[in-house]
Amino acid sequence: MDQDDELVTSIPIHYSTTLVPNLQLHQFPLLTRPLQAPPHAVAAGKRITARIKPNTGRLEIHVPVDARAEVTNVERAKQLGAAQMEDDREKNQAKVEKQRDDEEHRLSETRLRSDPVDHKGVAMLGILRDGAFELLLIHSILDFDAQENFICTRLTRLISSDRR
Repeated sequence: MDQDDELVTSIPIHYSTTLVPNLQLHQFPLLTRPLQAPPHAVAAGKRITARIKPNTGRLEIHVPVDARAEVTNVERAKQLGAAQMEDDREKNQAKVEKQRDDEEHRLSETRLRSDPVDHKGVAMLGILRDGAFELLLIHSILDFDAQENFICTRLTRLISSDRR
């Protein structure tokens, strides 16, 4: 301890396993904006949704995008939307929506998918509450990335069709 630092108080430390195995740490990529639905999407009744895939241990977060023509490249949104729809159909995840055959699907959401992070040792979370420092064991750490497999799949198909 430094000579200039004065001990102000001493608090008890409690180790707790009450939340095991339910406590997870979720790491998100650096975002250029807050993780929230854009105001235009909220006004249209859209919101952030999530789904858990218990068999794979993954969590997906779907964040609506601002689809206004002033801030979005409409043609690119149509291309990405069609690719995402095709990818969803292949994975049997397509949403059942009323859509005419001649209507084009636009990209309407960004998807973040979790992947487990291998970590050595024990990860803990500390919470200062009621004059005590509680240490909680973190069961798993999940790292979220944008799920853009549909773009890679679409590009691969376009390249292979051009070679024929």
